[in-house]
Amino acid sequence: REYQTSYGSYILAECVTESLILILIAVFLLCVQTPRKKYLYFLANISALIFLTRPAGAYVGAIFAAGICFLTFKCFKKYWLPSLFSIGLASAIALWVPVYSYIQTGYFSVSGMSNVQALGFAIQFAEKSDRDLMPTASSREFLDMAVDARNKAELSTIDTSNRDEVPVYEFLTRNIYVIGLPIAKKIGGTNSRQLIKQFNSIILKKYRAKHIKIAWTSFVASLENIRPKGGKLYLSFVMAAVCFAVFGRNKNAYIAFVMVGTQLTGLLLMNIWGMPSSRYINALNIFGLLPICFIFLSFKRMVATRFSAWETWSWRR
Repeated sequence: REYQTSYGSYILAECVTESLILILIAVFLLCVQTPRKKYLYFLANISALIFLTRPAGAYVGAIFAAGICFLTFKCFKKYWLPSLFSIGLASAIALWVPVYSYIQTGYFSVSGMSNVQALGFAIQFAEKSDRDLMPTASSREFLDMAVDARNKAELSTIDTSNRDEVPVYEFLTRNIYVIGLPIAKKIGGTNSRQLIKQFNSIILKKYRAKHIKIAWTSFVASLENIRPKGGKLYLSFVMAAVCFAVFGRNKNAYIAFVMVGTQLTGLLLMNIWGMPSSRYINALNIFGLLPICFIFLSFKRMVATRFSAWETWSWRR
């Protein structure tokens, strides 16, 4: 069996993960303000620990990558080898558990929940005509029962002729927790997760375009629930961070850009894996206020620089 188990059996790790994320941000700020090779190794270790604590926190790899980019652009000859070593270090720490699990059981999984989350997408797309794609009798039985249960739930809750346009928030929760899992456990028993993985891989491969479309729709909808509040306002905020990073060319602008990019990366990954619940989105709000502070500092520095240049020009005249 995979090394991750059901959330119902364990204490959730959000508090530990967010504490590690705060430490990671602090080390990243040190890395940008006072570049040192040792900060790359700290970033690698903390990022890997976050992943081991909660695989859904894989998006923090964006901060680690930003630290590598900053140092290698600053001095490629000095930092390219430490950067490669830090990547190898992070990979070794993060993947040793699933690799050990594979050696012992023949099953490789970086997260026991990823296939369960993706099941909502797969059931939403599957049709009875897809049963010929299923390689085993149990997978064909699962498809038949899941499609029947989905159609019954759809008729009783949502009046629509096009499932692809149904808001993700209204449908995926039912798919994942009410429709899919009980059927998989009934048919697959102790092998239910392997059955789900097999079903997902076949269906999502066939309906990849639909998966991307629904994930993007869910991502756009999720923007309304992160901080700063409001999808359009947030996109304006993102553009401000990008402009300051590109034209301001200072460390504060770069930090703001990285924080915004990390938040959006996390939100996008959550919507690709499955419908993000409110607690997942709230976990990303740790990045919400930091970019505002650093954009302000960047703007203040730019204005001060321009004003100083104007004063010098006026005095010389």
